[in-house]
Amino acid sequence: MNRAAKNAPINENFATRRALGIDYGLSKTGLAISSGGFAPRPLESLLCKGKSRVELIREIVDVAERERADVYVVGYPRQTREELELLEEKIREVTESNAQNKENKKVPIRMHRVCEQFAEALAQVSTTAERKIPVEMYDESFTSDEAMSMKRGSLASDDPKLDSIAAALLLERYFEQTDGEPIRITPSSSSSSSWGNRNK
Repeated sequence: MNRAAKNAPINENFATRRALGIDYGLSKTGLAISSGGFAPRPLESLLCKGKSRVELIREIVDVAERERADVYVVGYPRQTREELELLEEKIREVTESNAQNKENKKVPIRMHRVCEQFAEALAQVSTTAERKIPVEMYDESFTSDEAMSMKRGSLASDDPKLDSIAAALLLERYFEQTDGEPIRITPSSSSSSSWGNRNK
């Protein structure tokens, strides 16, 4: 976790960014901070249940101001075309079953879309803030699993610290650019066209 980003880009502007990593979730959102990819530091995790998106974003903006962040990096749960097709098939099956049998089975969530919508909402708030901080998205696939394996035995699977450790791992990937360039988000943009159908 505290290793330097030895593969950090040479681009000076990119390498000197102070990034706030955001591992967005429906129940908890993990945060981490790093300057240029060196020693990403997990911060607090924010509880999301019972809280509006506006309230959560306000809390995140406060953290960004406190930590003097100059870019938000929101994790994107990238999926392959095959995974997306399976997800859509499962959603159709559950929806049809609920309609036919008057059931109320839980419909799978399109988490990649939820994260995109959150990033766009954050970008919208940032455009109206006194200090406008750009919003970017980067692949966060398996960071939660990696965080869990790193802390196996010392933290419970629902410990909020895991979300912030995942956010720190996201920042390592972001600065090392292990999965290509980040995607800049604007309130009217969507990253699905760039990542939604990519293969691993």
